[in-house]
Amino acid sequence: MVESSLCRMRLQEYPDIGGGILGDLPMDIKAGRPQILRLSISGTPADVAGFSEISAPTTKADIATAVKIETISSSADDSQDAADAVQAINMICIKGDRLTNVPLLGHLTDWTTFVLHDELVKEVFHSYAISWGASDKDAAGNIDIRNIADTVWVQILATKNESNGSSFKVPDGHCAMLLSGCLTRLASTNDEGNRIRIIYTDSIDGATGLVAGDRLNNYIDITVNGINGSYTMIHSGQVFESGSWLQFEHSSLVNLGEPYHLELEFVIWKK
Repeated sequence: MVESSLCRMRLQEYPDIGGGILGDLPMDIKAGRPQILRLSISGTPADVAGFSEISAPTTKADIATAVKIETISSSADDSQDAADAVQAINMICIKGDRLTNVPLLGHLTDWTTFVLHDELVKEVFHSYAISWGASDKDAAGNIDIRNIADTVWVQILATKNESNGSSFKVPDGHCAMLLSGCLTRLASTNDEGNRIRIIYTDSIDGATGLVAGDRLNNYIDITVNGINGSYTMIHSGQVFESGSWLQFEHSSLVNLGEPYHLELEFVIWKK
């Protein structure tokens, strides 16, 4: 099968979470007004046992100094005009020292003219449409978030509402914890299965890269196989320190790519 992956990422702020989902967390985490980052991924690995990144962003900026960003569409049918398609998007990014949602309005009449936004950000992980005109409920063109040097960070493809990008970085002064997860196999046969790898790169690993042979334990592997609809509940509780990158990869269990669905929830709080 042809490799594919689509990611839906949502960041919920503390007032929107409600008390129930955080009921078992220690009081010092709750006092930090934690956020929940949710990933909902549908994918099919390549027909080979080998890992590749799920919904890779166009560019990982990973910069120390925040910069302004621009948005632009490849179609004049995206804009704030009431007769057009996508009018505004939301980006999930690091702004200041925290992970946050930032809504971005499109151009007033023709989004093929770039819009320079006031927000200063260090990284953009994902974006999605949040407002539409009468033309369509999907993007008419490719909508890019890019820096002012025109390097694209994430992109919403035409006819879609979600951008690429599933990886994220734990902001400075924060911690993240895997709260829950489930991997479900969607194939109609019981031939094979899927593997998911969560790679976490802390500041020490990040200084020298992922490939060095002396770092063999900076990932979590999850496997699902068996009959259609089989699933694996993912172990929760692992904490990722400030500055860590989390990247998600998929692989065929042996050599036959099969569709799956992955749900992950992370709680993020200020130390």
